[in-house]
Amino acid sequence: MEQPKVIGHASIEAQEIFRRLKKAVDAEDYGVIKYTELSAMVGSDVQREERGYLDTARRMAERETGRLFGIVAGEGVKLLDIQEQVSTSSDAVSRIRRATKRSIARTGRVQVAKLSDDQKKEYSTNASVLGALYHFSRPKSVEKIGTAVAKQASDKLAIGDTLKLFTKE
Repeated sequence: MEQPKVIGHASIEAQEIFRRLKKAVDAEDYGVIKYTELSAMVGSDVQREERGYLDTARRMAERETGRLFGIVAGEGVKLLDIQEQVSTSSDAVSRIRRATKRSIARTGRVQVAKLSDDQKKEYSTNASVLGALYHFSRPKSVEKIGTAVAKQASDKLAIGDTLKLFTKE
């Protein structure tokens, strides 16, 4: 009988992939590490059924090295260069906007009249959060924040200052 894995310990397969990713960081190798290479290392398909090995190794490598890895669709994983690192946050904002828009549409279909008072509060809270996320992730809002960031000395805009950009006076 196979011994169960202890939670908190990465599998041998994830550790193997981690070592390969770390090797790319050490060599400053920005090329694609093919899924076929990683799958051969661990003896299973890391692109499909054993995707968890790759995901775990990637998180480990990012945490330990402080560098970012990205997925190249249908090919493999790669160490991201500076511009690609910046693009990941822009891509995330776009994904958040799309996911929020879908969630707002679904939230709008809730039969509010049938909700209890506690459920109405939860519904209204979540709808408000989704609305704020959508508003702040719109391209015009991102541009407005970017303009304010460019005018200041520090790297990031404090959340209070960000909110002030959108208050009507």
